[in-house]
Amino acid sequence: MRARDFDLVLFGASGFTGRLVAEVLHAWRSGGGALRWALAGRDPARLAAVRDALSAGEALPLLWADARDAAALARLAARTRAILSTVGPYQLHGEPLVTACAHAGTDYVDLCGEPLWMARMIRQLQAPAQSSGARIVFSCGFDSIPFDLGVVFLQHAARERLGAPLAEVHATVRAMKGGFSGGTAASLLATMEAVARDPALARTLDDPFALTPGFRGPPQPDGDAAAWDELVGCWSGPFVMAPINTKNVHRSNALRGHPWGRDFRYVERMGTGAGAAGRAGALALARASRWQRRLLAVAPTRALIRRWLLPRWARGRTAPRASPAATRSRSPAAAPTAPCCAPACAASATPATGRPAGSSRTARWRCCTRSTAR
Repeated sequence: MRARDFDLVLFGASGFTGRLVAEVLHAWRSGGGALRWALAGRDPARLAAVRDALSAGEALPLLWADARDAAALARLAARTRAILSTVGPYQLHGEPLVTACAHAGTDYVDLCGEPLWMARMIRQLQAPAQSSGARIVFSCGFDSIPFDLGVVFLQHAARERLGAPLAEVHATVRAMKGGFSGGTAASLLATMEAVARDPALARTLDDPFALTPGFRGPPQPDGDAAAWDELVGCWSGPFVMAPINTKNVHRSNALRGHPWGRDFRYVERMGTGAGAAGRAGALALARASRWQRRLLAVAPTRALIRRWLLPRWARGRTAPRASPAATRSRSPAAAPTAPCCAPACAASATPATGRPAGSSRTARWRCCTRSTAR
């Protein structure tokens, strides 16, 4: 591979999320980090405004390319070792860029939480990416970094402490602050509109193994109903990010050669507390989840959201700008609080090797995520 001009290009730097990423990269670079990077997007004036807001000066290059211009994106991909894309909805705007990266041997990272598009890109680009050496990594935001890497660290701790991986992992989110941007809402609407056009796609959304072509694991724990969680000690209901996070967790297991077993089971839920109030909260979550699916399946609902709410979210008026969430977790055995799914999380699990009938190798951890509005 010939030398590249940049280590990283941030594509979509002038958007809501892109600006936040640019701030973090600039702060890290200003603190002495070695990174040859550039801002890229379709609007030179808006890119320049982002650079001015960073006080980065002309030392930070600006590159122009439209998400629909395949030739320009191919040239962009050829100039950098990696591209981080924040331009969504990816199912509407992402295919030309990820395709260019797959063919150019350029690593690609995004914040995608759109499993229908991801499943299609995996089928289309596995061969060219494998041939070129490109690494295509979806879902590197809140969906699904804390959960995907959380399971990786948890399983690593289980092997170290227990001598075997865990056959089943349950994640319970205990608290969450912050909102979502217009891009996140637009991605959800685009997904539901795709399902409305082709109802068969609903099976992909419901399939925890949608991102592991050629492999199907065992039935997974129920994440949609209200339930009392004995180990965590609280009621819980459906967690809004579980449909994408569970798929990414199973894909990580598959890509690593199933080190956690081909019978691995995983579920995510939202904790609502103990007692009558916790039970009522869990039931409300389950009802809200069902009604959300029904309403978003109706075209007039999507039209109203697109007409009245998306413009406000895009301006950041109803969704607070959130700094990266600090994720903490604790083991069911009340081990000391640790970074997300650090070894403390495996404290109450039991190993698989040689287990007698009726024994367990299940772990559960409690996650508390907080993000600060700015």
